[in-house]
Amino acid sequence: MHGTEVASGYDLTRLFVGSEGTLGIVTEATLRLKGIPVHHLATTISFETLENASEAVAAMMGSGLEPAALELLTPPLINLMNREKALRLPEDPSLFCEFHGISKASLQETADLARELCEDCGATGFAFGIEEGERTELWRARHEAWETIHRAHPGKQTLIVDAAVPISRYPEMVVFSQRLVDDQGVVGYVFGHAGDGNLHVVLVGDPDTPAEWGRLEEVNHAIVTRAVELGGTCTGEHGVGIGKRKFMPLEHGESLVLMRQIKDLIDPKGLMNPGKMFG
Repeated sequence: MHGTEVASGYDLTRLFVGSEGTLGIVTEATLRLKGIPVHHLATTISFETLENASEAVAAMMGSGLEPAALELLTPPLINLMNREKALRLPEDPSLFCEFHGISKASLQETADLARELCEDCGATGFAFGIEEGERTELWRARHEAWETIHRAHPGKQTLIVDAAVPISRYPEMVVFSQRLVDDQGVVGYVFGHAGDGNLHVVLVGDPDTPAEWGRLEEVNHAIVTRAVELGGTCTGEHGVGIGKRKFMPLEHGESLVLMRQIKDLIDPKGLMNPGKMFG
């Protein structure tokens, strides 16, 4: 699937990768290390609309820029981040990007191209050359987004929607998800690892209130179903486990029968992580 590297189910070319412990356990791992890039460039790009921001994602990835990181954030989450970290970011649909390069000159060329592409997509603000301290705080705030959302809604729980689609369908997926959250009147924050087509929607509610939590489940189901319809996957990075089992037939169809047969062949007694992925 172009634009995403992770999909649910078994990868028949790398069988244990993504099998979520259902085929065996890892007893030893060898890591390959890479050097820290000498030069890096962090940018924040703001847009008037969410459509423009998500279209810029497709434009940058299609151009071959290959940012080291590319995150999409919506105004409600930026508002929480500003309050939590005093970042003073524009509360507009935004992209957070980071580029690595062998020289400052090459990074400047990359920044110029990124700016041109984003302005063609309607960018209203483009800040690059962010200082190290500010860059660190910006990424810390993004990485702590889930905790920030939790603190902003005491007494509530979150339901995390995790899906991914090909980059070419990312704008459609993002806009669909935000409109669905708005139309259903639920509390939800749309963001994601835009560079690989990954979308997160963190929904907030009370699981002890069936009607309220039921609406969150309906939104979750609609978003995941739409992602699969667009050629995507029910889980971009969080895995299938128990929560996504119900979407496996939708995504894989008859292939799920083959996966079940592989599971039974390797683990006939069902000892490896029982109940996950297949039920």
